[in-house]
Amino acid sequence: MKHLIFDCGGVMVWPRLGEWNIPFGALEILGPRARDIYTSKYLTAHRTAVHFLDEDQLVPNVEAERHLRRKYVLSMNDLMDWQLTTLDISRLADDFTDNINRYGLFEDVAPWLMRWKSRYS
Repeated sequence: MKHLIFDCGGVMVWPRLGEWNIPFGALEILGPRARDIYTSKYLTAHRTAVHFLDEDQLVPNVEAERHLRRKYVLSMNDLMDWQLTTLDISRLADDFTDNINRYGLFEDVAPWLMRWKSRYS
């Protein structure tokens, strides 16, 4: 075996904000617009834009993921009329892609990771 790949969402990690599709830095970047996140307008916009986050797509690297996240956030920006700057769109997409602090590990994961680490590199 050369690689061991984990599907960690909901098994090894949980979203600290309680929602998988909200970046950890969203509250700071969106400011008052963050209140929109739990509205029906947001849910409708998310359903329209979520195809960019299709988990059945092959995403070969982090740059490709970052590109898809930017498309998703740009679409959400338009649909929600958030009027985010290009910089804020990039910040949201980058935070979603790169900020591992948005996840919490379940308590029993660390011992298993150590056990697997001793067997797989």
